[in-house]
Amino acid sequence: MRILLYTKEADESRAKRKKILESNFKGQRVETLPTVNDLIRRLREPSEEPKIIILLINDQEELRRLLSIQHLFLNVPLLIQVPDDLAETVQMAHRLRPRYLNGAAGDFGALVEVLRKMLTTPKTTPGWVRKSSYSHPEGEPLK
Repeated sequence: MRILLYTKEADESRAKRKKILESNFKGQRVETLPTVNDLIRRLREPSEEPKIIILLINDQEELRRLLSIQHLFLNVPLLIQVPDDLAETVQMAHRLRPRYLNGAAGDFGALVEVLRKMLTTPKTTPGWVRKSSYSHPEGEPLK
């Protein structure tokens, strides 16, 4: 699993957050992306490795730019921290369909805990999808 951390924070703050993620999720690759263009480039690169994206958004303008590339986030779990708790900001952030939305007053530790649960909770396939739970009308199991 690769954890992509997008933040425009200063190098020192970005490095601190990366270190927090690396120490909490040993064995997971953590990559920081300081610009929207870096994020776009990274998401367009072919990769079979699953990703989780953390977006630490500074302002509504940045959020609008991220909304313009929301097609790149399809099927990629997002965790978002918004810059303020204004209704407009929260509504825009929800359009990105995050798994978790942290308000402006939220701390990075809460986001880390959500990420921990996402990475440690076993993924179960609903019964209606399992191959063994459905048979073909002629009685043959689906393959």
